[in-house]
Amino acid sequence: MGNAVVYVPYKGTPPMVQALLAGDIQMAFPTWTGIIGPVKAGKLRVLAVMARERMAELPKFRPPRKRDFRSWSAATGGCLRRPAAPARDHRTARRRFPQSPRGRAVRKRIGEFGHVPIGLAPGETAAFLKSESVRYKMIVERGGIKPE
Repeated sequence: MGNAVVYVPYKGTPPMVQALLAGDIQMAFPTWTGIIGPVKAGKLRVLAVMARERMAELPKFRPPRKRDFRSWSAATGGCLRRPAAPARDHRTARRRFPQSPRGRAVRKRIGEFGHVPIGLAPGETAAFLKSESVRYKMIVERGGIKPE
């Protein structure tokens, strides 16, 4: 096959990383959290990043100029309370939760896992997810990508 790139589906990052480490595949596009250990141990080498901004953990890599694809994840809910807690405590926590990723300690910890926290309110998250669905639909259609 020469230099052809072949798509190999894996059921998650751990089996993909195992295939990389075993030499069954030569490259992959995992999340940083999935390879942080093997990279720090010198068992895997990062060739590029698909981040929106330069990552503190990988400062020599610049984000790609063309950003048609970006990786993101959304955590929703996030607020827990005791059943007996006053409703006002719950409202305060829900109001402050979107702000928590903007705090220095939280940003630092989330950054250690290769993520860039944004901290959107529930309505902003819903709008973001809707716009991403439209954007990815266009990319799939433009690329002629079909489900397997």
